[in-house]
Amino acid sequence: MTTKIKNPSIYVSTYKKYNEGSLYGAWVDLTQFDDKHDFIEFCYTLHKDEEDPELMFQDFEFFPKEFFSECGISDELWDWLELDEEQKEIINAFTECFGTDFKTALEKYEDAYMGHYDTFGDFVEELFGDINQIPDHLINYIDYEAVERDYAHDYIEHDGHIFNNNW
Repeated sequence: MTTKIKNPSIYVSTYKKYNEGSLYGAWVDLTQFDDKHDFIEFCYTLHKDEEDPELMFQDFEFFPKEFFSECGISDELWDWLELDEEQKEIINAFTECFGTDFKTALEKYEDAYMGHYDTFGDFVEELFGDINQIPDHLINYIDYEAVERDYAHDYIEHDGHIFNNNW
């Protein structure tokens, strides 16, 4: 199985081969499997030359490090693989903003997510305008920089993704 560009992949070998000085293994594209069980079965088939292969995951690419270890793959990786690219980006921003793990981010990000904006100021103008229904002739009198400073207490931004701090 060959690795496709930017597909989450793992280099799979065994401890026996490694201890014998062999680097034999293969890059395995995780998008080819429905679940972890199918992936593990494939890995055992890949190393069927051993009686009871002890799988060793030597490297990984294109997925978060928190799901990888040399001796096992997190069950949560399969939840992550089911997300579309936009969801992955939002969840990554959520974990950066709040320092949470993936599981918490997956459960909570929708409650806190306000949207994607070019700038925090764009978000503030839209939200403030929606809440206050400002007449057009008064818009130029609003000090949006001051409003933005106030809103910065309740909202946090990462890569254009805005979250409510009170989730």
